[in-house]
Amino acid sequence: FLNNESFTTFRGSNIAFALLFDMNRVFENYVAHCLKRDFPGLDIEAQVKKEHLIEYPERKFLLMPDLKIGASIIADTKWKMLDSSKPHYGISQSDIYQMYAYGKKYPDTREIHLIYPKVETFPNLQNRELHFEKDKLKLTIFPFSCKEGRIEGYGRVLERVFNVSCSGTSNKERTNTQEYIEGLNMTEEGSKEQEEFFLS
Repeated sequence: FLNNESFTTFRGSNIAFALLFDMNRVFENYVAHCLKRDFPGLDIEAQVKKEHLIEYPERKFLLMPDLKIGASIIADTKWKMLDSSKPHYGISQSDIYQMYAYGKKYPDTREIHLIYPKVETFPNLQNRELHFEKDKLKLTIFPFSCKEGRIEGYGRVLERVFNVSCSGTSNKERTNTQEYIEGLNMTEEGSKEQEEFFLS
């Protein structure tokens, strides 16, 4: 690195040492650190070890979501580059199964969040919500900016879910959000518009 050199996959005569990092763990820990820093008033747990997929006759197959935010949100981080040109944007079917299992085994969960690194190929998902069951458990995709260490607008999402003021949301952003909500009629159309506003 200091000599502006890098490893290749070809065999050679030079002997070198490599220091490798599991980027899945690095990304997971970084996201957890940033969320705890930005939202100190919320109960954010990392690497939750509580529920098992099989309960009887013995508890087996531990379910271990990356993050549990309060009682209502389960979040998982994925060090994968989403790409709008790929089928399902590159979201794997096994990841969706995993999220569904989390939602079923943690009964107080209202929302599941999948957090991916924000890259240029990240799809512009106009409708980022995926509903496992109508009007019940929903999955939302969020881009995390590794450079800025945050998810844009995530404070508004947490305020909506927990009905609290989050320190990670700026005063201006919070005021504009509350004024917008107060101006909406609580009709079905207004509720839908409100939901789209929070997730935009």
